[in-house]
Amino acid sequence: MNARPNRFIEFIKITSFTTFLSIVYGWLHDLVTAHFCPEYFLPPHHIIIIDTQSPVTLALIWGFVATWWMGALFGFLLALAATIGKNPLPFSKLKKPITIGLLNVLLTAYLVLATNLVSKKSNIDAVATTHNFSYLACATLGGSLFVSTIHQRRKSTKNSGAKMLR
Repeated sequence: MNARPNRFIEFIKITSFTTFLSIVYGWLHDLVTAHFCPEYFLPPHHIIIIDTQSPVTLALIWGFVATWWMGALFGFLLALAATIGKNPLPFSKLKKPITIGLLNVLLTAYLVLATNLVSKKSNIDAVATTHNFSYLACATLGGSLFVSTIHQRRKSTKNSGAKMLR
C-alpha cells in the first residue's frame, strides 16, 4: 500500500472542505445578522435574488452566494500551497486549523455585532460593520493559513534533507 497521499485527492479534499465550511460559516453568520437587520440583504445593499423579506431565507441565500466562491478560491490556493512540490501536506493536517480558524472568526464576528449593537449603532451599521470585519478576518485567516502551510512544508523539506545527509 502506498503511504504517500494522492496529491489530486488531497487537492480535492482541501478545496471541497474549505468551500463547504465557508458556506456553513456564511449561513451561521447571516442567520444572526439577518435577524437584526434584514434590510442589509435587500436593495440598495444587495440585489434581489428571491423576492422575500424572511430573515431566514435571506440568510440562507446570501450565506451561500457570498461565501461559496471565496471558500473555493481560498481552498484552491491553500490546496496549491499544500500539494505542489516536495513533501505535500495532507488534508488531515489542515482540517483542524481551518475549522478552528473559521470558528474563531465567527465567534469574534458575533462579538463585533454585539459590541456595535450595545454601542447604540443603528442595526444596519452594526450588521455592515460585522460583515466588513468578517471579510477582512477571513481574508487574513486565508493568507495566514497559506503562509503557514508553505512554511510547514519548507521546514519539513529541510528536516528530510538533514536526515538524508546523516
